[in-house]
Amino acid sequence: MPGGDDAHANLDLLPDECLAYIFDFLGSLDRGNCSLVCRRWLLVEGQNQHHLNLRAESDLLPVIPSLFIRFDAVTQLTLKGTDHRFVDDALVLLSLHCHNLTSLKIDKCHDLIDAGMMAVAVNCKRLKKLSCHSCKFSSKGINAVLDHCSSLQVMSLSGQYNVDPAASAAVPVRSSNLRSLEILADCTGDWDNLLTDIVERTSTGLVEVRLMYFRISDVGLAAISNCSNLERLRLVGNSNCTDNAGIVSIANNCKLLSKLCIHGSNNNNKIDDESLIAIAKGCPNLEELALFGINLTCLSLRLLGANCQNLNYLVLRGSDKIGDAEISCIATTCIALRFLFIIDCPAVTNRGMEVLSAACPNRLRIFLAFKGCTTFRFGG
Repeated sequence: MPGGDDAHANLDLLPDECLAYIFDFLGSLDRGNCSLVCRRWLLVEGQNQHHLNLRAESDLLPVIPSLFIRFDAVTQLTLKGTDHRFVDDALVLLSLHCHNLTSLKIDKCHDLIDAGMMAVAVNCKRLKKLSCHSCKFSSKGINAVLDHCSSLQVMSLSGQYNVDPAASAAVPVRSSNLRSLEILADCTGDWDNLLTDIVERTSTGLVEVRLMYFRISDVGLAAISNCSNLERLRLVGNSNCTDNAGIVSIANNCKLLSKLCIHGSNNNNKIDDESLIAIAKGCPNLEELALFGINLTCLSLRLLGANCQNLNYLVLRGSDKIGDAEISCIATTCIALRFLFIIDCPAVTNRGMEVLSAACPNRLRIFLAFKGCTTFRFGG
């Protein structure tokens, strides 16, 4: 370095805040190398490290206290599971050293159960985002987080979870800041009641809900309909939704809904035109709509075009009753549409596509895909 001792002296005069600002531009490897230069750089680098990734191994437990003496400003923590056991005791100890934690991601820590999550809930009250993949805790752990983390905004759960009926009780504390709820799981137990409890806790705060591949019925959907500020809803593979009642309830109460995806292709599903008519009448702000395995008619399409004048993105997939008449209806009524996906709808023929392309020569991009065929895109 040019300047020799003078340059080192100048660095010694640099305030800790400026040194930390420089470290922010470095990658993890370079930051690690800088921390070896001297005690001061080690201290500054550690105290300004806000995001930490840890391999969740059994031998992590004894080093947690010393680890967080150095990294005492961590606000975002990621725990990645391995073949080794990572037990609740380790998560309890972590929570005691991370009072300022705002984001926690736990990935494949199969041996974590309720005790660890309950400790996180009690000790990390500033938590805003929780993401758990393939953990074994039950609704007791989920309820504990909702009870104590009033700043929680995003909760994402994927994997296998069990709803404990004894844990679904009236709750004195409301996580009124919860904005996004995602559950992608093979779950057992009464999730309808748990969803009802979550909605009661969050009041009208939820703006996004994604429920995929787990057991929720129309009772659970009716509970979600109480989220009057809901803007984005995705329902995929919810095998216990057997008729239109749940969707109709959402359409009647969630007036701000702008993005909606319904995957209704399971054998028990009876969601049909009645739900789409309710959506068209009750959701005037709808911009994006994706329908899988749902048979709609020209009646609901006309209402969508007339009432949802901001609808610009439409996906129709896996319906054997959507044909040329419905495609022609889309061409004449959905005037704001910019993107149209038609996938595995065998009743659609060249005649319907000709009407569509003639009515929307420039404004509409159309994507076609059929089983065994290449995807085609034209228009716009």
